[in-house]
Amino acid sequence: MNIKKGYNIPTCLELKKSPLHGLGYFATEFIPKGSNLGICHYYDYSERPIKHLRNPLVGFFNYSVNKNAWLPIIKKEFINGMGWVTELITTKDIEKGEEVLLKYSWYDPTKPNTETNKHYIPLPDCVSIKKRGEIYVLYATKDIVKDFYLGYSHSYYSKTDCYEPNPIGGYLLESINPNCKLFKKGKDLHLKTEKLIKKGEEISVSYENI
Repeated sequence: MNIKKGYNIPTCLELKKSPLHGLGYFATEFIPKGSNLGICHYYDYSERPIKHLRNPLVGFFNYSVNKNAWLPIIKKEFINGMGWVTELITTKDIEKGEEVLLKYSWYDPTKPNTETNKHYIPLPDCVSIKKRGEIYVLYATKDIVKDFYLGYSHSYYSKTDCYEPNPIGGYLLESINPNCKLFKKGKDLHLKTEKLIKKGEEISVSYENI
């Protein structure tokens, strides 16, 4: 089983608390207009329903009508043929310390969360992400009981022949003594706790014997 472990945020960005909402991405250096900061979504139009995956990068860009970046859909060649992705492209010069903002096309977060305007929530409310040294890690924001289901963490994408992580899966620590377990269901990997996890503790898994 080919599983992508972890995720490296582009060095020109840092993830931290935003004055707008939750976490947000901020420039660590000047980023010129037209810069490509990487893939955010994967699509497979050969599958029914159409496969649509969010990767760890895309989960924390906050909304603004005055965006400074956008997500065009482009065709990209992978190991198993052509796929479609979105890539984050800056639409303005972004100064160091400025937050990178998108104007969402799939829903409006300023309006209520309804069936026709369904808000995307990247993480359950019992976990968040922090920087530890040079990496970002998922950690508990409150005590989490044993056998608690945290959600799905990776999805299989046939074009890369890999289980690609989402915002939950991208920041897991690998450990020989993990506090969580990955398990396979259909074409996804899911995450649940194996023991009581105390507030502040980092979320860890083993990638063996899934």
